[in-house]
Amino acid sequence: MGTNISGMIFKCSSDQDDIENLVHKWIKDEDSFFDQQSTIHIEFLNNNLILIHNHEIFESAKNNPKLWEKLLLNLKESEWTVFFKCVDSFESFSYIIYQNRKEIRKVIQYQGSNLYQTGQPLNCEKSWLNFTIFYERESYTDGSYKIERYEIPDLNDESNPDIQYHKYYYIIEKSLSFYHHYLARALLVEVLQYHLGFDIIDSDYNTSQSLIINCEDIPNFKRTLKQAQEGCIKAQNQLASMYLNGLDVTQNMSLALFWYEKTASQNDPEGELNLGKLYLNGLGIEKNYELGLTWIKKSVKQNYPDAYFTLAELYEKGHIVQKDIQQALIFYKKAANLRHATSAYRLGQIFELGQGVTLDLKLAKRFYHQAASNFSSEAKNRLDILDQLINK
Repeated sequence: MGTNISGMIFKCSSDQDDIENLVHKWIKDEDSFFDQQSTIHIEFLNNNLILIHNHEIFESAKNNPKLWEKLLLNLKESEWTVFFKCVDSFESFSYIIYQNRKEIRKVIQYQGSNLYQTGQPLNCEKSWLNFTIFYERESYTDGSYKIERYEIPDLNDESNPDIQYHKYYYIIEKSLSFYHHYLARALLVEVLQYHLGFDIIDSDYNTSQSLIINCEDIPNFKRTLKQAQEGCIKAQNQLASMYLNGLDVTQNMSLALFWYEKTASQNDPEGELNLGKLYLNGLGIEKNYELGLTWIKKSVKQNYPDAYFTLAELYEKGHIVQKDIQQALIFYKKAANLRHATSAYRLGQIFELGQGVTLDLKLAKRFYHQAASNFSSEAKNRLDILDQLINK
């Protein structure tokens, strides 16, 4: 199958939030262009290098350079960016280079096409572009197979119309020849080597941190409203959350209440929980503790981990219900067993500090491990601190 990688890579001093904001703005600006089921994989490499994987990025940069000039303004101390596509199975190799947030170079080569390029070649590209062209054709006659080479194809040869000519480049300075489709691939590897000091196309590289962004999770009011009106429960909950928190739309508690009531009435556990919270806090409606608890407990009956966590917090703090640490532990554990990282982390804190229970560092570490395995960075930090204290 070969390599199949597409995205953008750049060097800058921006933090994770800046990079996530860049991705969010891009997706919101080109929502109609996007497959909402796709994901964006961000890798933080050494020396402030950031690699973003997604097959739509290159096409976006190719078709909408003005958008990317604007988006790249949000990056700190970023001198260059390379958008690239390398798909061996389709013999498709292309890249676009931005310098100081302006496009300076574009190279595109699709299966069967000649090399297309704009802008001045970089010094690292020049030796690859010093080439001669020759053609080869394969034939099989009288039981023997042979390859014939031509400086130009003999297109008037009608002896065998099925014979096809294949175009090759001979790279003079490198004494190297290859099928013409792969010139852009060789150039891309050279450009990445020049900017990064290593090759991400054919070689392994080290990642210090990574994260995945699901496109459907990025707030987009118009798209979410349309899906909600069409009856999608997930979109209805997302829309309620957007109104509740003012995400991509003006905050409106009444509309948040409307959409959570709609999902709760369909026995959706997320809607039930959040409707209960609105009643408990008097958001968009008059406070009603009894009704709030009723909706939260309905969600709990459906084994919804966030509902277990919410009820555990109420019992731990003695808010609305009578304080009961044992009851809190039961619900925290139920949520943790459903891979709810915050619940596992809270259990770790309770046993580490002996809050209403006997202090137990072994048990605390067990719950911190459980939380860390579900991507809780806070739990990982606590584990590191406990290990240092224990090993002193």
